[in-house]
Amino acid sequence: MYLADYHVHSSCSPDGHVTMADMARTGIGRGLSEICFTDHVEPILLGSGALRDHYDWAALAAEYAAARKEEQIRRDNLASITMEKVGQYVREGKTVIVTVSADWCLTCRFNDIMVFENPAIKQKIQNRGVVMLNVDWTVSNSETAEFMKKFGRSGLPFYVLFSPLVPDGMVLPEILSEQELKLLIDNMSLFRPNS
Repeated sequence: MYLADYHVHSSCSPDGHVTMADMARTGIGRGLSEICFTDHVEPILLGSGALRDHYDWAALAAEYAAARKEEQIRRDNLASITMEKVGQYVREGKTVIVTVSADWCLTCRFNDIMVFENPAIKQKIQNRGVVMLNVDWTVSNSETAEFMKKFGRSGLPFYVLFSPLVPDGMVLPEILSEQELKLLIDNMSLFRPNS
């Protein structure tokens, strides 16, 4: 949970320059499940200078620091898509699907909702041991652009499947279907579940 004072005009607040909508968008984008906006989160009792004792400030600070650390790890992973990383998984016999999307990409969001967040697809991915490498290109970076350029692409959405059967990758359509992705995973994966 990220606790923030809704009085974002306060220059002493770390959120002093950010709107509530931007804070909510950022929190959700970082995977936080709760965002609490309050009226006057004051660290001291007015008029006394004493710290409030009914807020667990240490726990709140630790929770926020942990969320920031997790987000940085996630961003580092998302930004570090390389052929070396993909190749390592393929050499291990795994199928890899790289997705490159952005918050502003409506087709990306459509595919997320209709395909990648579909319970049947999630189960298929898990059963086949498929590695999903999801790259967030909301803020573009040269590393991701270079990765996409290797496949003759520069726009979103961008999906590419790798496996020992297609180690150099196979670019997938921009608009995906559940059935199509299931067939691709079944036909391109070496790992076969017992059931």
